[in-house]
Amino acid sequence: MCIRIFLGFSVLICIAGGPTRASCPLELNPPSVVVKYGDPVSVNCSTSCTDHVGMGLEATHGGTALQLNATNVTWIVDNLEDWTIQPVCYITTSTDQVTKTLPVILYKTPDNMSISLLNHSGPMVEGTEYRLQCDIQNVAPLQNLVVKWYKGNESLLNVTYSNSTKTPVDVSPTLTITPSRDDDGAQYRCEAELDLGPEGPQPPPTVSSEPLDVTVHFMPRNILELRDTEVDVGSSTQLKCNSNGNPPPEYSWTFYRAPNVKVENNDTLIIEDATGANIGYYTCFARNTLGMVSAIARISVRGADPVCPLQLSADRMVIKYEDPVSVLCSTTTSAETLYWTIDSQKINDNTWSVNRLLKWDISPYCNATFPGIGSCRKPLHITVYKTPDNMSISLLNHSGPMVEGTEYRLQCDIQNVAPLQNLVVKWYKGNEFLLNVTYSNSTKTPVDVSPTLIITPSRDDDGAQYRCEAELVLGPEGPQPPPTVSSKYQIYVEIRPQHQPTPGSRNIVQPTAKPKGHNDLLELNPPSVVVKYGDPVSVNCSTSCTDCEGMGWEVTQGGTAFQLNATIVTWFVDNLEDWTIKPMCYITTSTNQVTKTLPVILYKTPDKMSISLLDHSGPMVEGTEYRLQCDIQNVAPVQNLTVKWYKGNESLLNVTYSNSTKTPVDVSPTLTITPRSDDDGAQYRCEAELDLGPEGPQPPPTVSSEPLNVTVYYPPTFLSSETEILSISVGEDISLNCTATGRPTPHYSWNSSLHIPNNPKNEALLTPPSELPGNYTCIASNQIGSISKLFIVILTPKGGGILFLFSA
Repeated sequence: MCIRIFLGFSVLICIAGGPTRASCPLELNPPSVVVKYGDPVSVNCSTSCTDHVGMGLEATHGGTALQLNATNVTWIVDNLEDWTIQPVCYITTSTDQVTKTLPVILYKTPDNMSISLLNHSGPMVEGTEYRLQCDIQNVAPLQNLVVKWYKGNESLLNVTYSNSTKTPVDVSPTLTITPSRDDDGAQYRCEAELDLGPEGPQPPPTVSSEPLDVTVHFMPRNILELRDTEVDVGSSTQLKCNSNGNPPPEYSWTFYRAPNVKVENNDTLIIEDATGANIGYYTCFARNTLGMVSAIARISVRGADPVCPLQLSADRMVIKYEDPVSVLCSTTTSAETLYWTIDSQKINDNTWSVNRLLKWDISPYCNATFPGIGSCRKPLHITVYKTPDNMSISLLNHSGPMVEGTEYRLQCDIQNVAPLQNLVVKWYKGNEFLLNVTYSNSTKTPVDVSPTLIITPSRDDDGAQYRCEAELVLGPEGPQPPPTVSSKYQIYVEIRPQHQPTPGSRNIVQPTAKPKGHNDLLELNPPSVVVKYGDPVSVNCSTSCTDCEGMGWEVTQGGTAFQLNATIVTWFVDNLEDWTIKPMCYITTSTNQVTKTLPVILYKTPDKMSISLLDHSGPMVEGTEYRLQCDIQNVAPVQNLTVKWYKGNESLLNVTYSNSTKTPVDVSPTLTITPRSDDDGAQYRCEAELDLGPEGPQPPPTVSSEPLNVTVYYPPTFLSSETEILSISVGEDISLNCTATGRPTPHYSWNSSLHIPNNPKNEALLTPPSELPGNYTCIASNQIGSISKLFIVILTPKGGGILFLFSA
C-alpha cells in the first residue's frame, strides 16, 4: 500500500512490499516570469528523475504533449497575450503525477494618459478647491499600478490599488488642490508606474501625462511703492501705485483736484510746482475682477500751509441729547460757494442750527469752493450724550445677609446711557474708592450696561454702604464737572463664630451674630440642610424672645400653623420631593414680623450612566481623533455636579456646570482622545460626583459608568528596524527573525533576488540554505500599514575569512 504525504513537497511512502522512492521533483527555470503583453517568453521545466513515464507542459498557449522518458521540456510563446494563463509542468510516473505551476505576470503600460480639471474650465481662483483627474487607459495588472501626482518636481500623492484584476482596465484617480497665488503657472502631471517587483524590468515601466498648466486668478494683495512724500514748495514730485494681482489690476485715484496734479498711465500721479493746495491724502485703488485693495499716501509741502480758509465758531462740540446747537462757518477770503452738508442734506447758509438735536451720530461739514484753490471742507465734531435714566445695585445669586469670608458679586444696572466709550463706572465702599470700569465700544446710541464688583466681606463691613457712579467724561468741550449719576446699596454680614462645632454636630453651620433689629430673633438648627430626594428632613426654629405673640413655619410641605407664645417650632417632612422648596420661619411681635429662610439643597444621584463612542464603531486607529460621550440621566442639582473622566486610574478631565437649574436634568459631556498604540486595551470611564459642600454627605455621592474597553489598531513596528548582517558557513543553518508588533497581527512575506526554496507563507522566520547567501527582505504588513527589514547573509568559507558572493 502507498500513501502520499505533503511536507512542502510530495513524498510517496509505500508499505508492505516493494521498495519506497520519492516522487520526481520538477524545477522551472526561471521560477517565475514577468512578461510584457505581446512579447515572447520561454521557460524550461526539468527533472533529475530517470524512472518515469514522461513529462509535458499544460498551457492555453505553447503547451506540449506528454514526452516519453523526457527530462526537459520547454514552454515557448512567441507573443504572450493570454492575461489569465497558468502554465503547468507535469511529470508522470508509474504510480502518480507531479505538477508545478509557473507564476506569470503579464503587464501592459497605458495606451494613453491625460490630466484634466473636473467641473471647471478656465483660470482657477485662489483659495478655491478643485479636483484634477488623471485618465489612464488600458493598463494591467492594476494591483501593480502606482499613480504618482506631481506639481513641477514636487511629489504630492501616490495612489495604489488592491484590485486583483489581471486584464487591462481604465482608471481615473483624482487629486484635490486649493491653489494659492504662488501656484500661478504651475504644472501638474501624473505618472503611471508598474511596480512589478524584483523580477520585473528595472527601473519600473513608467508613462507620464502631458503637464497641465494652471492659471490662478487672485485679487490684489497690497499696494507697492506708494509712500508718504515731502516736497518743497514749487518743486515737483510723483506718487507711484503698483500692485500684484491676476488679472492685472486697474488703478484709480482719489484726491483734492488741484490744477497742478495729473495722472499718467493710471498708476502714476504727478504734482508740478507744489503749493499748499496739494497738501493732503492721496488714495490709490487697485482693482480686478476678484477684489480691490487701496493705500493712502500723504503729501506734505515744505514752506506751504494747507489751503482751506474755513473757520468754525467751534471745531468740537459736546451736546446733550435734545438740546439746541448752533455753529457759524466763516472764511478769511471770498468764496465762490459756502454751504453745510449733514449726511445727504445740503443747507445753503453759513450757520447750521438745530432747536432740538435728536440724532446720535451726526457729521456736519462746512464746504466751500475758492478761486484758484478748489473745494475744501471742514468737519464739525459733535459728541451727543445722555445721562442714565435709572441706576440700581443688586446682589447676584444671593439674598439675605452675607457671610464673612464668602465671595459675592454686586451688579450695577445702568439704563440708557450714551456714548458708552465716554462712560466711567466708579465703585465705592463708603468714600473709599474701589474700582473703575471703562468701555472701548464705540456705539454712539444709548445702551444698558451692568458692570459687576466682586467682594469678600469681613465682619467690619457689616452695615457698609456700596455705591456705583456713572460718570460721562466728555473732555474739555464737555460740561465741568462731568455729568454723574449714583446708586447706593447697604449690606449686612453674618459673622462666623470663633469656637469649633461640638462633636457629633454633623453638617451643621452654627448660628451667626447679626446687628440688632435684623432677624437675630430667630435661630435655625441646623441653619441649612442638604437632603437626598425622597428622604425625611427635620429643622427646629427657636427664639429667645419671651414677649412675642407667636411663631410658625411657612412652606409648601410640612408647614405649621401660627403657634401662640411658642419659642420653638419644627419643620418636618417624611419624604422631601419639592425641588424648589423655600421653608421660611417667622415670628410675630407686637410691632412687626421677622422671617428667616432655610437654605435647602435637594439632590438626586443619576438614574443611569453610560459611556459611548460618537460617530464610530469598531477598533480605533492610532493617531486618529475620537470623541467619547458620557450620558448621565436624571441628576440634580446640575451646578453641584462634577463629571470626572478617567483612563484606568489616570484622571483626564473634570467637567463642571454653571446652570442653576434645581430640577433633575440629563447631561452628556464629551472627551476628545487621540489614542496611541499603548492605549490598546485601555479602559475609559466617567464618574458623576455631587459636591454638596461641607453640609452634604462625605465623601460626596458618586456614580460611575461601566468602563469602555478600546481596541487600537496600529501599523507594524520592529524592535530594531536596522539592517542585520549575518555570517553563515557552508552546511550551517541560520534563522532570519522578522517578528514585528502590530494590531491587527501582521502578515509576513519574504523577497529576495535569489530563488527561495520552500518560501514560507506568512511566517516571521526564514531559514535560508547555506548555499544561497545574499539579500533577503521581510515585509510585515497589516491593514493599517507595512514596514520592511533587510537581512544580508554572508557566506564564510572554511578556513577563515569572508567570501562575498554577488548575484547579478
